[in-house]
Amino acid sequence: MAKCPFCQSPIDGDILMYGGSCPKCFGEIPGEEAATDPGEEVKARQQRSDNRRVLVRTLIPLALAAPVVGMMLLLAVGFIIWNRNPTVEVMNFDELEVGIDYDIVAADPEEENPDPDAGKPTPKPNPGGTSGTNPAPRPQPTTQPNSGGVADPTKPPEVKVDKPKGLGGFDIDINVQRDGEVISDPGQIFEMIRVTMAKNQGSLKACYDSALKTNENLEGRWRAAFTVNEKGIATNIAFTGMNMSDGELEKCLASTVSRWKFAKIARPQPVEKSWRFRPN
Repeated sequence: MAKCPFCQSPIDGDILMYGGSCPKCFGEIPGEEAATDPGEEVKARQQRSDNRRVLVRTLIPLALAAPVVGMMLLLAVGFIIWNRNPTVEVMNFDELEVGIDYDIVAADPEEENPDPDAGKPTPKPNPGGTSGTNPAPRPQPTTQPNSGGVADPTKPPEVKVDKPKGLGGFDIDINVQRDGEVISDPGQIFEMIRVTMAKNQGSLKACYDSALKTNENLEGRWRAAFTVNEKGIATNIAFTGMNMSDGELEKCLASTVSRWKFAKIARPQPVEKSWRFRPN
């Protein structure tokens, strides 16, 4: 029979197994299967250990994901910086006096049956010599500075050419680029595009002459919009009829502008310009 561990009096076996009070000494028997209180210090130490385990389990996934997230952020920032294009104002040549003719006039029609007996102009006689034509006039010598008013016959006459007016009315040097240089100044870019369009716009007449063979009443104004890229090539070219439309003409005009050669520039430059096409 079970005995109380305190007074050694007989007790029920369940009290000794699961805990309880001794009926004789009233001592509290903990019991072999009863839970025991380890004390506050032990419980606090156990709680700290549990907290550390929870923290480690939380930080491990974050530590593994941090390099991936960091790499994605670096790629995103690099993509933004790499593809960042500064906003460039469109150069609208219709709003400025830039010395470019707005009209493209069709070529004169050739005579189908020319008269073989048509008279030819007779050269004027030259009273000062035996030739049948007048000799070209000789240039007058120019008086050189600091020469006392005496002309130097060995030097050609000086010709003064006014500089063109560019964006904002300021003088712009005609030599806007040396070979191999890239233009970055907005005023020089403007002048380069102006000069290039003025030099090449005559090539647009071939498209109009061809279109007149299909539609002899074709006449109107078309606006060109394109972008000169860093290599000096016109891209994203579009011709839009402002008062009428002709698909074949617009396609030919865009193809012609794509062959124009601009100078190299530091950044893409949008351009707008309109031309009026009319017959004679």
